[in-house]
Amino acid sequence: MLAGVLIIESLRHDVTLEGIDLRVDKITRWQNPAPAPGQPDTWTIVNFVSSRDDAAWLADQFAQALSGPGWYVDFHTEDQKYVVFPDKTFAYRRGDTQGRAEAVAYARSQGVPPDQCDWGE
Repeated sequence: MLAGVLIIESLRHDVTLEGIDLRVDKITRWQNPAPAPGQPDTWTIVNFVSSRDDAAWLADQFAQALSGPGWYVDFHTEDQKYVVFPDKTFAYRRGDTQGRAEAVAYARSQGVPPDQCDWGE
């Protein structure tokens, strides 16, 4: 089982995601008081779960669908964390502070504000 968060506005306008077998757990509309340049001020946040056992394949699907730079999808399995950008995926053991720090450094280099690097472990 895996669980994660997708911001609908992070997807490219020409994208269709099919066969990804996600179950929506929650949808939230959120007013971002300080969006990064190029980000809208209202986001649609989808919390999802999936019984997929091929997290790397799912990460690849998201990577191909994301607009960039500055957007990502994060999800986790029981023991792995995935942070997916349009051109790079970080996968590290949950609780691995070095792996998380590398993902955060990359996010920051792509224009993600510090307060948006808040993916949980």
